[in-house]
Amino acid sequence: MAKEEDREAAYEAADEALSAGDYEDVRRLVEKWTRERPPDPEACALVGLSYFHEGDYPAARPLLETALAARPGDHEARGALGACAFFDLELDVAGRELKRVVDSEPEWAAGHYWLARLYDWRARQEPELARRAARHFERAARLDPEGFPAPLSLTEAEFDEVLQSAVADLPPRIAAALEEVTVAVDAYPDERLLEGADDLWGPDLLGLYTGTALPDRHHLDSGRLPDVIHVFKRNLEILCADREELVREIRDTLFHEVGHYLGLDEDDLEELGL
Repeated sequence: MAKEEDREAAYEAADEALSAGDYEDVRRLVEKWTRERPPDPEACALVGLSYFHEGDYPAARPLLETALAARPGDHEARGALGACAFFDLELDVAGRELKRVVDSEPEWAAGHYWLARLYDWRARQEPELARRAARHFERAARLDPEGFPAPLSLTEAEFDEVLQSAVADLPPRIAAALEEVTVAVDAYPDERLLEGADDLWGPDLLGLYTGTALPDRHHLDSGRLPDVIHVFKRNLEILCADREELVREIRDTLFHEVGHYLGLDEDDLEELGL
């Protein structure tokens, strides 16, 4: 009996840690029960959600699937699973799971938000879905305005103005390097760009440098691809609540991608806070 009470206490503490964003504590408290045979579905849900909120979708997805096999009514786990499928570009799976969540929990803001993200992405090829995306973004914002504020939606001219403001804020060395690179603005990354790409890349990518970094060049190189920094407008708009935040995010994105142009890898950039 005492062991069962200890487990219940651990689940309660893990749930509180999840709500507080203490994701390592969630795993410290209950991850051992995900390794039972059969694994405990409640532990799988909690640990899966901790990985999901940290952005580790490959680690989250099998745990969420295990949890839902035993507890199909767990809408939070199902919503996270749908979002994981979206990041894996399994759009049919994502749509099925997220529509099921919204139908069963129409007052849950996160379900509307993730379904909006999916529709907004698909609207590139299916423009009629843009209105559905807007409706679900609006619904999420009404239900939870602090957690899911309505995303910005700028014209190309307005976005270019913000982009220029961000460029003006760059340190001189970075701004000088940026003059050697073309900056291209796209709504979203092309799916072909993401297929078989680094695990860090997904449909929520903010920017990307393509070309040959300066340290990797050789004077005998020929036919080298042009240096381009891609800035993904729609992802930046969805991430930011206002123009000031958008300027900061574009600035940080440019700084990060110029770092790649200069030959810095992800670990170098992380050390620099980029």
